[in-house]
Amino acid sequence: MAGNDVKSATATADGVLFAGRARLRHVLVKTSSTGTPQVVLKNGGSGGTALVTMDFVTSVNEDIPLPDEGLLFTDGIYADITNIDRITIFYS
Repeated sequence: MAGNDVKSATATADGVLFAGRARLRHVLVKTSSTGTPQVVLKNGGSGGTALVTMDFVTSVNEDIPLPDEGLLFTDGIYADITNIDRITIFYS
């Protein structure tokens, strides 16, 4: 069993999902019905390095598990979202 508790955070607009070192484990996304939905998860704040960019189609719920140890964000997890109704992340 994993040694760290898994936590979650949800956003409906651009912003910090977690301020601190974290390992991203899983992502859930609900896209809007218009536009070109996209999620960019950055290390740190809005000017941080993009660690993952995900493009989607409209009007879907996406379930994105990350393999093995997930993705390490050393300076916090910032979500830059476009045409996304809601994003929920799970991290440890």
